[in-house]
Amino acid sequence: MDQKIFMINELEFERMMKEAAKIGATTAIEKLGEEKARYKRELGKKKLHNTELLMRNYRVLKVHTDNSVFDAAHLNESAADILINMMSLKDDGMVVESIKRSAERTAIMMAHIDAMLDLFKRLCERSCNELQMRKYDVLYQLYIAGTNMTVKQLAEHYNISKESVYADKNSAIKQLSALLFGIDALK
Repeated sequence: MDQKIFMINELEFERMMKEAAKIGATTAIEKLGEEKARYKRELGKKKLHNTELLMRNYRVLKVHTDNSVFDAAHLNESAADILINMMSLKDDGMVVESIKRSAERTAIMMAHIDAMLDLFKRLCERSCNELQMRKYDVLYQLYIAGTNMTVKQLAEHYNISKESVYADKNSAIKQLSALLFGIDALK
């Protein structure tokens, strides 16, 4: 194999180095943008997942709150602090246990969840849209009502498919997530 030697002047060398640096910086910025977009997507999925997790455990957490004794004057955390902490936990069991580990945390979270559920209900009622009200009712019947209905029972009650019940539930979870996590849930 023949080796070739190229001679370039200092000016040409500087131009090549600047071009290489520009290409490297552009590539790094593109990769950083892709990573940031991926992170936002993952965070959004995690917020939806955690909202559904809170709803699936709503009754247990409510009973825990109703049967706990604590001094409200010693509440040191906000619902936002607890929600941020939830985002760092990977295991669903750990998320629920982290909320249940103290009566105060559970009370704070349940007060926030109840306030956002009430707001969601009022927004659905004000919409005068039957579909929006059905979405709220599906969420309520699946997770909150004292005697919950199954997906099959809800499908029969509303004369819709089970797939439509799941779609209503998922849409309601997404809307509730925006209320629970604020503007960040919309990004």
